[in-house]
Amino acid sequence: MIQRTINNVIDTFYNVIEYPEYITSVMVGPSEDQSKNGKICVKVTVSDISQTDNETKDIDEIIGLLPSSFISNGVSYDVEVRYGIHKSFTCQEDYPEFYYWQDGEVTNRNVHRPVKGGISVTNYTDLSSSRGTFGFTAIDNDTNSVVGVTNVHVIIKDGFYASERDVSQPFYPVENSANAIITQPNEVTQGFSYRIGEVKKYQPFISLGSTSTVGVNKIDSATFSLDLLNGQGDTITSTESYKQLGFEDFNSGNGFDFATSEEIDSMISVDSLGNMTTNNELFISSRTTGIKGNGDMKIFPVEQGTVTLQYNKQNIATYVQIIECFEFVASTGATDAINGNTCPYPAAGGDSGSAIIANFNGEYKIVGQLFAGYEENGVPVKGVFCRIDNIAELLNISPWNSSVTSYNFSDTSQTEFHYVEGLSDQKTLTLSGKTFWQVGIDFI
Repeated sequence: MIQRTINNVIDTFYNVIEYPEYITSVMVGPSEDQSKNGKICVKVTVSDISQTDNETKDIDEIIGLLPSSFISNGVSYDVEVRYGIHKSFTCQEDYPEFYYWQDGEVTNRNVHRPVKGGISVTNYTDLSSSRGTFGFTAIDNDTNSVVGVTNVHVIIKDGFYASERDVSQPFYPVENSANAIITQPNEVTQGFSYRIGEVKKYQPFISLGSTSTVGVNKIDSATFSLDLLNGQGDTITSTESYKQLGFEDFNSGNGFDFATSEEIDSMISVDSLGNMTTNNELFISSRTTGIKGNGDMKIFPVEQGTVTLQYNKQNIATYVQIIECFEFVASTGATDAINGNTCPYPAAGGDSGSAIIANFNGEYKIVGQLFAGYEENGVPVKGVFCRIDNIAELLNISPWNSSVTSYNFSDTSQTEFHYVEGLSDQKTLTLSGKTFWQVGIDFI
């Protein structure tokens, strides 16, 4: 489905409802009423707590005010209410429940040298009790250097724009991610000696209801530099590190391109009668739930839309709305996926950051990055990912694979800093031909 069409449908929905601040997600996808055989509808998740001012309302009152259907660009969409919750998927504990359909040891949590996509990672300087997934390697176009890519919330303690923060009172933390050390893995006894690089840059968040004019949130993505060597051996090699754990033979072992916008839009289609089809199998290698998509249980994209979830801002859980997302499910086939015959735990806490890979007629490409999940009664039933075209544009990165022959590695001993007075809403600043990225706030 073309992203512009999805955006128009969601904008129309928000324009016809009374209490948008109590809506936590709007997804366009197949009806969960199996008698409708996968007909397109709008699925809404509702909260009894306002995401802008924490006021409360009776949830039945809010649901009662929702339209049963509405029209966008001449097409009628039924409205269905969901009762789950969206959560970011970092991990501070183990999730044994994912063994519902996984077999064997999850090797993603082991030490991996050289590094590759799909393995356990953390910012050990600021988030030593947490862990997520090293999604994939890429080229940072600002410096033509190889970087690792994961989520902001996996390696950045406070990922909000400086302009979103408050330093007027002394108890508010003043934090930044400059020189924060990335380690792999971070499971039981590892520490700084398992360093693989440092935080490099990220797309800052804007809080829901913010008066900021810097735009909207489309991604939860960050990069980190990669050392050539560390105490565990070669951190990175030019023949292995662009691969994914468990999918090393995809594309004959040559790594992955990024899918185009048109390819991403084509993953879900709708016919003239409103019947939906999911067109691409997905493959995911993740810290917690391991290697998914190449067994009897498959992964499929089924919905597109907008989600709202909470991230840490100065030690306060703060709502952030991220648009242009996909939701995916685990199922035995594409038809079952659309009709709601799915399996729990397509992803779980600790899987955030994982690359989402799709099969386009035998060519495997990265289409997005996992950052959240949708839970019902505490059990993850869907994963959520942001689009790779948005990630590439907003972080200014490009694919790293065997066809890329000219690149370098960051020398973190030569990192330069530039300080701007006040709380800036600038993501980047270019000085003397060098691009500086916002990484938080400090007192100088």
